[in-house]
Amino acid sequence: MPNTYPMTFKNPIPGKLRQFVLIGMGFMCVSSAALIGRTAGDALFLERFNLSSLSYMYMGTAVVVGSVAFVYGLFAGKVSITRLVCAGIGSLICGLIGLRLGLVSSWEGYRIAAYFMGDLIVHVPMMLFWNFASLLFNPREAKRLFGYIGAGGTFACIFAGLMIKPFSAQFGAENLLWIVVGLFIAFLTIVIRISHIESSRLQLAPSATGKKSPSRIGLYGSLLKSHQIRSLAWLVFAANMALTLIDYQFKAGTRLHYPAEQLAGFFGDFYAFSSIVALALQLFLVHRILQMGGVLLGLMLLPIGLFIGSIATGLTDSFFWIVATKVIVQIFLFTIDSAAIQMLYLGIPTPSRGQARAFIDGIGKPVAIAATGIGLVGIASLIPLSMLALGALGAIGVWMWFARINHKAYVTALIQSLGSKRFDLSEETSVIQDKIVSSHIKEALLEADDEEVLYLLDLTKDITNVDWRPDFRQLLVRPNPEVKIEILQYLKDHGDTSDLPAILALQKHAHSMVRTSALRAIANIDNQGAMSHLETAIDDDAPEVRAIAISMLINSGDLDHLITAGGILKMMLESPDVANRIAAAHALDNIQHAVLLRPLMALLKDENPGVRQAALQTCKKRQDPRLIPLVISLLADPTNAALSAEVLIAYGPSILDQLLPYTEPQDNQYAFDGVLFIPGILAATGTPRVLPALLKMAETHHFVMRQKALLSYCDLVEKMPSIKPFIPTLFEWARIEIDHAQTRQDQCRQLVYTPGHFLLVDALQEVCHSHIKNMGKLLKTAIPGVNLDPVFMGLQHIPENRANALEILDNVLPKAIKSPVIGFYENQTIPVHPYSTTPADVSPYLSTKESPWIISGALMMFIENQWPIPETDLAMCQKHAHAVVRETTLFAMHKQTSPEKFHDQRLIFENDPDPAVRRLANVMATDIEAF
Repeated sequence: MPNTYPMTFKNPIPGKLRQFVLIGMGFMCVSSAALIGRTAGDALFLERFNLSSLSYMYMGTAVVVGSVAFVYGLFAGKVSITRLVCAGIGSLICGLIGLRLGLVSSWEGYRIAAYFMGDLIVHVPMMLFWNFASLLFNPREAKRLFGYIGAGGTFACIFAGLMIKPFSAQFGAENLLWIVVGLFIAFLTIVIRISHIESSRLQLAPSATGKKSPSRIGLYGSLLKSHQIRSLAWLVFAANMALTLIDYQFKAGTRLHYPAEQLAGFFGDFYAFSSIVALALQLFLVHRILQMGGVLLGLMLLPIGLFIGSIATGLTDSFFWIVATKVIVQIFLFTIDSAAIQMLYLGIPTPSRGQARAFIDGIGKPVAIAATGIGLVGIASLIPLSMLALGALGAIGVWMWFARINHKAYVTALIQSLGSKRFDLSEETSVIQDKIVSSHIKEALLEADDEEVLYLLDLTKDITNVDWRPDFRQLLVRPNPEVKIEILQYLKDHGDTSDLPAILALQKHAHSMVRTSALRAIANIDNQGAMSHLETAIDDDAPEVRAIAISMLINSGDLDHLITAGGILKMMLESPDVANRIAAAHALDNIQHAVLLRPLMALLKDENPGVRQAALQTCKKRQDPRLIPLVISLLADPTNAALSAEVLIAYGPSILDQLLPYTEPQDNQYAFDGVLFIPGILAATGTPRVLPALLKMAETHHFVMRQKALLSYCDLVEKMPSIKPFIPTLFEWARIEIDHAQTRQDQCRQLVYTPGHFLLVDALQEVCHSHIKNMGKLLKTAIPGVNLDPVFMGLQHIPENRANALEILDNVLPKAIKSPVIGFYENQTIPVHPYSTTPADVSPYLSTKESPWIISGALMMFIENQWPIPETDLAMCQKHAHAVVRETTLFAMHKQTSPEKFHDQRLIFENDPDPAVRRLANVMATDIEAF
């Protein structure tokens, strides 16, 4: 039966929808093939062999599955996973075809082979699938997607189970093998397709250490030295003994109660209906059960159910209870129990976790099955079938004993990681909040130092359904202000009137933020009773305390409070003290119903950047469209540009009418410096309306703006329901960008041996790299099914990697873009000798369409080579919008112009708006006078 994962209702990973759909279809093929193959193998064997022969099958299963796992271990890590899947599934297909043809004969050995083939169909494809799937997604993606994939497999099992009965009745159980063959062929096709899409991700990464790996025996010996791993191994051993006995009872009982021709139909119906219940449980109850009872309940639920079922089987000798006990296995084993067992592995140190899982699953399980099979050979024919329940009860008792031991070890491991501040709830594969972990945190809070308390307080935010008030109240006596603030913030939302005495005592605390937090908590817990305390607080020495008191008094709606607090707020807004104005801005943030436009506009224009920052934070929450123009202007404020962008993004699409006029292409100058933030803001609105505007902005010659516009365009396209309509545009722009990169590369070749080229060539290379980055982003957006990041990284490194990367591009890029991209990278390096000895023409680089650094680099080449600068270009450079160009122009004039003429021209720069230019003009004037 399929291994499933707890469901989480989150959207699939953006950009990997195709891989997700394909791998989901692959798991449906594998899981339904496992169910059909197991049913066919059991039915074909039980049709001809008696129950005494069934006992030997479990020993054979252990040998067969263990041998295959051993062989798999020999090749894993040495052969790519795609080849392993193809070899493994291909071998099963050949074996199935040979087995089906062999079943035509009367030799009974083929039916024994069918039984073992059923075991292989269950174990081998599932092992190969999860190893393959784990390479497609990183751990965080896997946590979001594997739940859906597991549910899809369960759904496929339902359908497969329901079709077995009519199919086997019509065509015979042996022909079920053809369906398995078809499912495996479909799975192989999917694997090959995914491997083509994810060729770079699925390539084998050989070990670079060259060290000899330890022997298997030595590795397993070192693992067994761990008490935790030994306990987990014993749990798995006991559990599989019990499960094997219950499985034997189920198959033997079915053989006794149904004629041979009806066995396949019964097994199909059984697995189908139990899968329906398992799917419902997986979708709706797994998380809730584990949240209520933690890992211990997850570990105990299945053995408790089997314990009850086995007692009923032993007492009643009823086939009904045998089937009911097997139903419990099918429902809980692959849902709750599997999730809880996986949680136990989190307690094992990360370096040993994978090895422990391989050892326990690959060795422990087969040994348990083999040991049970030996026992069945000795006693199955001597006692009634129902009496095997006594053996199952013994194994279940050991199972539950080691479940408790493992749970304690799990909690101990979490406590140890908690003490070292390494515990992270986000690592859990399900939302399990164990009561013992919560109890430990409660105890640790009372004994930990202040630093540890702050860490624990932060950890409690991720643990829901726990009342922390009794514990937090005791922490208020801690002298550390940060601890008090954290506790007050919690009590503000969760406290009651019994907390007021302790909170009121903090109104006089020396730390102003403690007083502020106390006021917030008092007002939230007892709004009416807090008024007198707020009236007192408006005379507090700290502006932030007065501000919170003012906002709460205004929010009270009382006219007297409004007049008093409003007057104080007005004085703070007009205060020459910066701290008062900042506090006033925060007060406006907390006022709920007042009209804030005029004071906020004044604060946004304040000369102090800290006041403007506080006002912007208020604008982020109090979104008045009339403030948008002022917020846009603050994009040019270096200290608050990023916050201004966040505020505009918070406004949403309502900003578009006022932002879109700034998207008209400009050659080299913009309305203001902050326009570079606009592409990101437009993309963050998430509306397709801005896509044409972003492409307009990308038409500029300003390479930084061009890059921001194209990257923002791609980011927004990736959020669209389908990228298909945008693919032609993406490829068109990718072609444009690679052509521009090629042009800049050619320019570097022409200039590299001209004296004084360094600054200009560096600037040209920077622009070239910008075009390459744009091209890469455009291609990655247009071809989401291929991870191009390692490809482009490989193009920058050793020749072998470049060759491999170019080969990948040759296979994934469409014809229209393939030739220029590959041609660029194949001819990317600058030659060791110049292409031409003809002097380079540098004048075109003085164009207003070039970046300031390219113009400055060209000016430096004129200076180095003592070339005269054309008068028209010199006049343009003198008035250039960028200070770097004006400063370089001033330096060039100083080098090339006569002292008399320079004395007249430098007057232009003495009044320059940039202080660096004015300073250089004064220094050079001094040099001229000295000369």
